[in-house]
Amino acid sequence: GDAPAAGGTLPGRLESLELLNIPVPDMTNFNASDEKAVLQLQVAAAQAEIARLKDQIQAIQNPVGLFFAEGVQTELPIAMLHGWTEYYAALYSHGTTTEDVFGEELGTFVMMAARRKGGTTLTIAAMGRREMVLKATEGEGHETHFENGVYFYRHLNAVGFADTKEIWLNDCDVAQPLSDKRL
Repeated sequence: GDAPAAGGTLPGRLESLELLNIPVPDMTNFNASDEKAVLQLQVAAAQAEIARLKDQIQAIQNPVGLFFAEGVQTELPIAMLHGWTEYYAALYSHGTTTEDVFGEELGTFVMMAARRKGGTTLTIAAMGRREMVLKATEGEGHETHFENGVYFYRHLNAVGFADTKEIWLNDCDVAQPLSDKRL
């Protein structure tokens, strides 16, 4: 037949390719037995699929309606946190456990942050995909996972992040105690 091998009708597929500004072979004298014309049409369809997948990746990496920023954030106004729901909050004096921060109701993205009691800004915050932010780190307490411009760690009783890969874990990261870009 005259339809391309992949699904969809030929006119509908050509219209979607033209909307994406992808060159479509001249269909005036299209001949399904012309190998070059068929290959051109297949390339155009593949380019359309690549464009669709890029849009899908963009939507996953930058969810619509969700405030999302790369890197360690400081003095971040809480009013800007559209789309986020607070899951867990406790004073630093509270011994946070793994059970405190692992719930099935957590979303695809998580944020770790700290704020002063009663504050309207997050003193420090970082966000990323849940599976990377909360992933256990291996080794001697110096390993991290890079996600969204931040180095996250979870090792034994220590969980947090830094703006550099260099961490030294005891009960917390003690590599650069005066840094304002570590939690």
